[in-house]
Amino acid sequence: MVIVGAGFAGLNCAKKLASDSSLRITLIDKTNYQQFQPLFYQVATGILSPENAAFNPRNVLFRHENVDVKMSEVISVDLATRIVKGKTGDTYQGDFLVLAAGSEVNFFGISGANRNAFPMYSLRDAERLRSRLLELFKAADVKGGAAAENNLHFLVVGAGATGVETAGAIADVLQRAPKHLYPNVDLSKAVVTLVVCLAKTSYTCRMNDLAKD
Repeated sequence: MVIVGAGFAGLNCAKKLASDSSLRITLIDKTNYQQFQPLFYQVATGILSPENAAFNPRNVLFRHENVDVKMSEVISVDLATRIVKGKTGDTYQGDFLVLAAGSEVNFFGISGANRNAFPMYSLRDAERLRSRLLELFKAADVKGGAAAENNLHFLVVGAGATGVETAGAIADVLQRAPKHLYPNVDLSKAVVTLVVCLAKTSYTCRMNDLAKD
């Protein structure tokens, strides 16, 4: 059995099948950690450190001797022969093949989105957003005054679980940041806007007072 992807689906599939000792299972992922997506928004806003949202799949499966965890970035799959090929030329073949490689961001052809937006599909995405937020806070503090406060506007597109949690967490950080961290700017006056997209209509909800409620 070859399983591509050690996310929720792939890892749980391996754990479930590993109870059958007659199966030999190879679990492949391009990273050496499993990313816990529900916590990405907390990493992005500095509530949690990155290691709190990543787990080594080998530690999860260490009791199962019939599971072999491989770190490889799969670049091609032959469904007929059930062979997958890694970026470095490594190949794996099984009697059964499970593809659980996850998803990637779709900007839906929106001009400029791929250059200016911050997706939240991986731990690296969350770390990148966290760095950007800290840069903005620091820049606003250096500039200081009402002009800096009025220019702090955070736009979150998508009101699924990740979007709502991210908007709420940013608003919470803005409201609760100790004054001595950024003494020259009042972060509580910044605005967080959550855009809810339904069919072809967009609804905007201002979230800057969320942390007060």
